[in-house]
Amino acid sequence: MPITSVNSYPPTAAAFESHWSMVNGALAAPLVLPDGMVQADFAAKVDAMNVAFAAIAPAEAAQRSARANLRLKREGMARRLVQFGQAVRLYLHKTRFADAAPRAPSSSEGEQTFKEATQSVEARWNDINAATDLAPFTPPLVLPPDSSAQPPAASYSVDAFSSEALALMDAFTADRLAGDAATQKRRDRDALLPPIYEAMKTYREACLLLLPPDSPLRDTLPRLTPAPGTTPPALIVSGKWDAQVLMAHLTWPATTAPDAARLQVRGCVGAYKAADEEVVADLDAHNTDWQGDWGLTAPGSMVSFKAYVMTTTGNENGGRAVKIMRP
Repeated sequence: MPITSVNSYPPTAAAFESHWSMVNGALAAPLVLPDGMVQADFAAKVDAMNVAFAAIAPAEAAQRSARANLRLKREGMARRLVQFGQAVRLYLHKTRFADAAPRAPSSSEGEQTFKEATQSVEARWNDINAATDLAPFTPPLVLPPDSSAQPPAASYSVDAFSSEALALMDAFTADRLAGDAATQKRRDRDALLPPIYEAMKTYREACLLLLPPDSPLRDTLPRLTPAPGTTPPALIVSGKWDAQVLMAHLTWPATTAPDAARLQVRGCVGAYKAADEEVVADLDAHNTDWQGDWGLTAPGSMVSFKAYVMTTTGNENGGRAVKIMRP
């Protein structure tokens, strides 16, 4: 297959490597590129690239896990900050702490916003607990217990809030580090691609020069770019989280491309970026749906998916992405 995306490099490079072996057997001497590269050198570069590709999957899995954990902790803290404001208004609306509650951030806001809000609430909460002039209210201030806490708690105190705030900041850090690690793995892979592309390009030029005009190996020479042809119509994908089977379910109308060879479902953590996409499933060209839990094994996970049409000439089209979040 030709180069159409980052993920097309491994199969394309494998095709070139296999073709090089056949050319070496057909020529009087093994083919050597102008820079001195022989097939073994190319194979070593391909092996290193495949190792780099393989290192991305666990890094992205760790990123998805860290992001799902952060989402849950952020949503939990957002609820607690709202509850604190409600408690202040209920018990302390006629005291000097009537305006003690800061604005509660939404569950989608960033680390600094949550850090400032939690620090402010913790300080005000401790002040409230130390006050002696709040009658008829008697400190300490407690919130309703967390129903998911193990072991179950009778109430939610400022100490529990402090622990949850620290855990949230740790989750922000873990998410950032996991994202950085996954990005670095992709950069490591990407750095290996240009030399492989140049080698394949030069190899094609060498074959066209050195192979006899009637050699069948000229006809099987792998392509670097798709053959001329029409870009297939994009699939209009819709999707949802199926709570009954705990999987994402994507659907789309049947492709109308007459030369469709197959379909691919690809996914990305968070927003869709072509450079970060991973192949999730290879499907028959006549398929109209896919179901799976790729990237969505933990509550709070969010993945963007695309369904690609792949044609017999190597052209492809992915259309718009659809986001799926596991509650």
